[in-house]
Amino acid sequence: MDADMVEAYAAIGVGAALVAFAVAAAALLYLQKIPETTITIQTGLGQLNLGNMPDPRAVAAAAIRALALIAIGLTGGKLLEIGLKERREIKREKELQRYYQQYYYQQY
Repeated sequence: MDADMVEAYAAIGVGAALVAFAVAAAALLYLQKIPETTITIQTGLGQLNLGNMPDPRAVAAAAIRALALIAIGLTGGKLLEIGLKERREIKREKELQRYYQQYYYQQY
């Protein structure tokens, strides 16, 4: 196997692994329960307690994790695209080379 073909398959493998990781981590993030807390707000009329509210820190952490997973998934998808394109071009070049060699030997 050519070094170029190995490089194409490596890009495909890494891209698939990144996409699989991002999908699995996103599924776990989706299934994770966000902790609830009681928020106390000081108003002019006194304290206001809001119970069973999602913890703002946990929501912010989940949002940042989701953005990181989106970036990882997009990177993996781009690597898949590049690897498949390279593989397709290498196969096409080999096929053309084989065709030209066959045509050349038939001529002479």
